[in-house]
This record gives sequence, structure tokens and C-alpha cells, in this order.
Amino acid sequence: MKKKTLFAMAILCMTVAMSACGSNKNIATADEEIETYEDDAEAEEDLEDLDLDEDWDEEEYEEEVEESTPALVLGDYNLDDYTEDFVNFDEMAFYVNGKKYVLGQTTLQEMIDDGVPFDEDVLAVAEEILEPDYESAALTIVLDDYWSARIHVFNEDGEDKKTADCYVNTVYFPNDLERTQNIISFNFPLNITMDDLIARAGEPDKNDHYDSEDSDYYSDTIEYSQTSEKYYGNSYYTFEFVDSALSYLTITYTP
Repeated sequence: MKKKTLFAMAILCMTVAMSACGSNKNIATADEEIETYEDDAEAEEDLEDLDLDEDWDEEEYEEEVEESTPALVLGDYNLDDYTEDFVNFDEMAFYVNGKKYVLGQTTLQEMIDDGVPFDEDVLAVAEEILEPDYESAALTIVLDDYWSARIHVFNEDGEDKKTADCYVNTVYFPNDLERTQNIISFNFPLNITMDDLIARAGEPDKNDHYDSEDSDYYSDTIEYSQTSEKYYGNSYYTFEFVDSALSYLTITYTP
């Protein structure tokens, strides 16, 4: 089968997370001219549009969260309680409110019908048309105040489709061990150590370590990947550990 070129299947980061209304991304064939579906919105513009309470007190909010929400403790789990494969390219799954969703299979409409707590803007985006070989902008799942996960959907078909009818191809989750939520989950504990992850999932395809020269900060990013069959690129699980704690997770399916 002739492969297509995968352009910029974005690994979401915190900056992208602030621009949930960004443009759709084109995944063009090798013989096609790449066109921009929409101009990218600057993160700064999105920040200006945020309706924040002027009386909001950050210190007071953090104190309330600390008092009401028990923090996760790194490594406090029993791995025997987790029976599914932590990395599984045959079924790249995540869960919302206990229900399993699979990348490359689950549509946005299914998640909407199930009552997934999407940001209100997602319902409007769901009615928009997504062109062939395009990935949607980030769609926000609200977890708590000032905390959200993101998904993308992708139109693999050769014709225009309503965004709601496209399947989910990426899920991004920024973890926070100082807070807990019971909305989104995975086949592994969110307070897992890197050593336990590797022991259970095997040696990663990439393992990058970073040490700050100016502080005690350090990070480790490990990735498990599988070559795609239809497009140039990979399906992958990317885990970023900051100071030993799992801080960012991205799972992407590329057909």
C-alpha cells in the first residue's frame, strides 16, 4: 500500500494545552501540496480571552485544594492490581468515568453521547467539517478547576466528515501528583515510577534524560513506538517524568 506522509502529528505540550482552539492539522499525501486549514491561533490571544475571576486568590485556592484533595504518593500501588498491558498497540486504550475508549476506533460522537465532560466549545466544533487527512484541533476534557486533558480526532477517510464522526487518535494528559481526579484513567497507575513502567512494559524505543545546570530539576522522557502501516510515522506512547514523577502522557495512534 502506498504510504502517505505524516506531517506534524503534534505531541501536545503545555503550550498547546493553553490553545485548545488552535487549528486543525493537515496530514497530506506525498504528492499533494500542503494547505493550512486554519491559521494557528497564538497562545497569547487565547490567554487574553480567558474569563478569570479578578478576585481569585491563587494561594487561597491552592490551600483549599491541599486540604480537600489527598495527594498521590509516588509508587504507592500494587502492580498486580493492573492486569492489562501498559503499552498495547493493538488496543491503545484510555478510560473516562470507567468506560474504555480505543484510539482509532472510538468516535467523538460516542464520547459526547456518553456524557464525557467536554468543554462547552467542543459541542460546536463537533458539528464542523473535517477534511480528509486532517487532525482536529485539541478538544478539552474538563477534569477539575484549571486542569484538563486533551484529545484529537482524525479523518482517515477520503471525503469530508463531520468532526463528531471521526475517531479519536490522540489523548494527552498532564498529571499532577498533588491532586487527584476520578474522570480519566489508563491501564497503569498515574503515580507509577519509571522503573516499574519499564519493568512491566519493557525497554522503550527512546529514553532521554535531562539534567538542569541551574537547579536540581531533571526529567526523563521515554517512548514506545510502532511504525505505521498507512502513513509515514509512528503510533506511540510517550511518558515524561519530571523529578521522578509521571508528569505528561501522550498516546497517539497513526494508521
